[in-house]
Amino acid sequence: MPIDAVGGRVACIGPQFAGLTSTPPGLGDVISVCVGYVHACAVRSRNKRVVCWGIPALRDMPQDPIIRLLDMPRDLGQVSAVSCGSLHTCALKLDATVRCWGDDWYQQSTPPAGLS
Repeated sequence: MPIDAVGGRVACIGPQFAGLTSTPPGLGDVISVCVGYVHACAVRSRNKRVVCWGIPALRDMPQDPIIRLLDMPRDLGQVSAVSCGSLHTCALKLDATVRCWGDDWYQQSTPPAGLS
């Protein structure tokens, strides 16, 4: 599914898979956007906060580690950029630290020392 930020707005095209082509209501202008296997995330221009969306069924499987895809850290704060992996996401915070969440099977959600 192609996704692009056009003039600050997210445009999603392609088949409706995992809820990815339906952006969250009120998303507005964004400064960064990324797509994983079953989720997408964007940084809102107005408040520098991350919003993620994707496969709704993940919310019904709290025992599954993939549920953490859409559950970003509550204390994430403002960020300047976001990057999605297949089943994880990382954000570059305004203080230049990195926070990641999601699947961590290969430590992909554990930033190297000095970045977090």
